Amino acid sequence: MRESTADPAIPAVLDRAADVIEHNGIARNDYYTEHPHKNPRTCPVCALGAIAIAAGFDPSAWEMADYQGGEFAPAVAAADALIDFLGLDPDKDYDETIGFWSDSLPPETVVSELRAAARVVASRG
Repeated sequence: MRESTADPAIPAVLDRAADVIEHNGIARNDYYTEHPHKNPRTCPVCALGAIAIAAGFDPSAWEMADYQGGEFAPAVAAADALIDFLGLDPDKDYDETIGFWSDSLPPETVVSELRAAARVVASRG
């Protein structure tokens, strides 16, 4: 289920994803680190989980997402923009690109790269 108040613009989604990781912390090897009695949107998340939250979804929405459009399109567009910015292989699954990238870096680097990608995408208009 999507929160309808989220700005779907790609730079906004990427910037909010950075905010989510700064606030929640980073997860490794999964969309989020589950904590009992805690909303998944407030748990530590990987970059993909953060992008999903920033687009108004739960972090595990990637498991059920329709990548061909629909309401999850802002998350997919933001992920595609991040893949392009980072120079990752666009033909691989999101878990194999952004997921592996996010898992291998300190949270500060993930946050700074998300913000840099947001700035670059915004500058392209």
